Amino acid sequence: MPSYVSQQLNQCSLDLIHYPGTTIDQLDLTIPYVVTMHDIQYEYHPQFFDHHEPKRRQKSYLLTADKAKQIITISHYTQKTIHNRYHVPLEKIKVIYQKFAFVHVQSIFNLEPNVGQKNRV
Repeated sequence: MPSYVSQQLNQCSLDLIHYPGTTIDQLDLTIPYVVTMHDIQYEYHPQFFDHHEPKRRQKSYLLTADKAKQIITISHYTQKTIHNRYHVPLEKIKVIYQKFAFVHVQSIFNLEPNVGQKNRV
C-alpha cells in the first residue's frame, strides 16, 4: 500500500519530481523522477558503516537507480562508479556540478523553458 506521502504526490499534476536525497525507492510513485546520487561510498568503503548498512544501501540505491528517469551526480568519478557497479547506462547519468544555473540544467535535459511552470511546488 502506498504511503501517505506517495498518495499525495501521485495526486498532484506534476510532470517530474527531482529528489536530491540519493534514494527515493521507499516511495511508490507513479510520477517520473530524477534523483541526485552524490556517491556510493559504501561500495568502496564498507568498513565505515555498520555490518548491515552496506546491503541495505545497495538494495535501496539499486531500486532507485533502476526506477529513476535520470540520475544526476556531482562528478565524473561518481558517474563512472554508478555505471560500473550498477550497470546503469552512462546516458542515464548526468554530471551536474553543484551551484550550476538552471539554464544549464535546461540545456542538459533538453527542457523547454516553460515546462512544468504551472505545476511548480
